Amino acid sequence: LITPSAIVALDGGHPEDILGAVLCVLSVLLALRGSGKTAAFVLGIAVINKSWAVVIVPFLFAVMPADQRLSSFITLVITAGVVLIPVTIIRETGSAGSGGVGGAGQALGDQTTGIFVVPQLLWWFGAKSWIAREAHALLVAVTWLVTATWWWFRVRGRRQAPSLNTVLMAMALLFFLRAALDPWDNVYYMLPFLLTILTYENPPGFPKLSWLFTILIVLIVPIHGLLHPLGVDGHAAVFTAFALITIAYFARQAFAVSEPGK
Repeated sequence: LITPSAIVALDGGHPEDILGAVLCVLSVLLALRGSGKTAAFVLGIAVINKSWAVVIVPFLFAVMPADQRLSSFITLVITAGVVLIPVTIIRETGSAGSGGVGGAGQALGDQTTGIFVVPQLLWWFGAKSWIAREAHALLVAVTWLVTATWWWFRVRGRRQAPSLNTVLMAMALLFFLRAALDPWDNVYYMLPFLLTILTYENPPGFPKLSWLFTILIVLIVPIHGLLHPLGVDGHAAVFTAFALITIAYFARQAFAVSEPGK
């Protein structure tokens, strides 16, 4: 709670991102321990809390025992649906009129669709490009595709349950991709990624990766931070190099034949 990313989230009025990070990591840990329905319930709460949690949904089922997937999926759908279905109906009904909660929400959504910040991998395509307009759907598709590929090679291919270390490396990769591919990317979007690394580096060892990435994110991600004098393209180039190296490192750890060591 005293890391820069968490402080920025709290100061900016987004404590739900901290909650969402905790719930997502907790759900995967529960799934690994055989508590499939509890894990699905927790992730359902995470999806209600903030929609970016959907990036981890297929991953949850990839790591839990096969015989628990159906009942867990039903639990997840019911948990999220109890809240999201009525809210969606109210929103659509409200937006059909001249006012109401739904109309206000739609208007707010229209105002935020133009957000396109420097520290994200889609910067080079431009704010008006198709890929930028569809970025949120794209990042879900990418993370789900990475999950399917990881499951095929590391779970199905080896016909054994993945270790905790491998799972956490794969989840860190997914969360980093989610932030790096989001045109709205900012410091606190990296919270799920950082929390996953910290869980991986569970004491008694010194959390080297957690410190390293906390510092790098503070130096590289802020729009008006230390890299501001480089200009937007210079800042974007530094972030792109950082992101590609990070993705390559965690992909190697997640897909490695041998188990990743700390």
